Amino acid sequence: MISSNPQLSKVDVIKNLGFSTLLRRLRSLSWLSFLSGIVLVFGFLREIVVARQFGVSQELDVFIAVFGVYMFLGLQVGNTLEMTIISKWERIPDIDDRRKLLSSVIVQLGLMMVVAAAIVLALFGDGFSLLFPDLSVSHAGTAMKIMQGLAIGILFSSMAGLLRGVLNTQRIFMPGIIGGAVISLTSILSMFVWSQSQGIYALVIGIITGNAVLLAWYALLLVKNGILRLSWQGMNLLIVRPFWMAVLIVLIGELLFQVYGMGQRSIASHFETGTISAFYYASSIMLVPLALVVMPLLTTVYPQLAAILSTDRVAGVRLLLKYAALLLVFSTVVATLLALFAKDLIALVFVGGAFSVQAAEKTGEIMSVLCASLPFIAITRLAMYALYSIADYVTPVIGNLVSVVVLLALAWLVVPVYGVIGLAASIVAASGAATLFKLSVLVWRLRCG
Repeated sequence: MISSNPQLSKVDVIKNLGFSTLLRRLRSLSWLSFLSGIVLVFGFLREIVVARQFGVSQELDVFIAVFGVYMFLGLQVGNTLEMTIISKWERIPDIDDRRKLLSSVIVQLGLMMVVAAAIVLALFGDGFSLLFPDLSVSHAGTAMKIMQGLAIGILFSSMAGLLRGVLNTQRIFMPGIIGGAVISLTSILSMFVWSQSQGIYALVIGIITGNAVLLAWYALLLVKNGILRLSWQGMNLLIVRPFWMAVLIVLIGELLFQVYGMGQRSIASHFETGTISAFYYASSIMLVPLALVVMPLLTTVYPQLAAILSTDRVAGVRLLLKYAALLLVFSTVVATLLALFAKDLIALVFVGGAFSVQAAEKTGEIMSVLCASLPFIAITRLAMYALYSIADYVTPVIGNLVSVVVLLALAWLVVPVYGVIGLAASIVAASGAATLFKLSVLVWRLRCG
C-alpha cells in the first residue's frame, strides 16, 4: 500500500512523545535489530575471509586506500541522496509530484555519475600518487585496476541509495537494513571463487555484484508499490532543482567527511606496512554496536522526526532529547566495554591464517583508543538528522570541516610524538569537536525556532 505520509496533527505529535511510546518503538525494533545482526554476521564472515586471505598486507592497504573513492562517490553519495529524499519527500504532499521528482532525479543521477566516474578515472593516477606516495611506487597499476572495477559499483551504489531513501519514506526498512549482508555475501562468494586467480580483485567483483542485486531489488519493490514510474513526460526541472540544491550542500559535507577519512588513511600509510589495515579491522569491530542498535533506531526515527519538527518544534525537541539520552547512555557503556576487551576481541575474531598474534596486539591497541569516539558518532548522527529535518543542510557541512581541521592540526602535533596511538587519539578528538559544534548550532536553531 502506498503511504501518503501526511503531516502529523497536534494530537499525533503528542501521542508520539511518551516514554511508553519510546519503549514500544524500541521493542518494535527487535526485528530490525535481528536483521542488523544478520548483516553483522555476514560482515564478520567477510572480514574473517579477508583477514585469512590478506592479513595486514600491503595488497589490502592498496585496496582500502582506493576504496575511499568508492566510499565517497558510491556509499556517501548514496547516503546523501537517501537523507535528502526523505527530507524533501515529507514536504511534497502530492503523490504525482513525488513520482515526478523521483523519475527526474533517477535520469539525471545516472548521467551525473557516469561523468563523475570518467573524471575520477582520468585523474586517479596523479591523485593516488599524491596521497599515497609510498604505495604508488610499487602498486600504482593495482590501484588503477581496482578503481576501474569500483567505478561500476559507484553507479549502482549511488542509485541504490536514492531508492533506499524512498523505501524508507514508505516505512519499508527491511531491504535497506539487510543491504550490507547482500554485499558481504556476494563478496564472500566472489573471494571463494576468484581469490586464487584474481587476488584482491575478487573483492571488487563481489562489491559490484552485490550493489547490482540491491539496485534491482529496490527498483522492483518501488514498482510493485506504485512509486517508481519512469516516464519522460514526468521530468520536471522546477521540482528537481530545490532537491539538487539540497543534495549539493549535503554532498559537500560528505566530501569533507571523505577527506577526513582519506586523511586518516594517508597519515597511517606513513607508518609500517599494515597500519591502514589495522585501523580498518579495529573500526569494523568498534562499529558493530552502531550497526546493530543505533543505525536501525535512527533509520526508523528520521522520517518521524522530519514530520514532527515540521509541525511542532517543541514536541520535536522533546522527542529528540529522549533519543539523545538513550543513545548517549548506550554508546558510553559499549565504548567502555570495548576499551577494556579490545585486544581479546580482535584476537578472538581475526587471528588465524595471514592474521598474526602481533597484528592482533597492534589492532587491539588502536581500537582501545578509537572506541572513545562511539558516543560522538551516535549523537552526531541524530543531530545531523534533526538539522536536515529543519532544512539546515549547511551546519553538518561546517561540522565536517571542523573535524578535518582538528584532525590535521592534532596529527601534526601529536603523531610525531605518540605515533599510531596519537593518530587514533586525534581521530577521537576530531569526532568530538565536530559533534559539539553540530549540537551547539542545533540547540541555537531550535531555540530561535
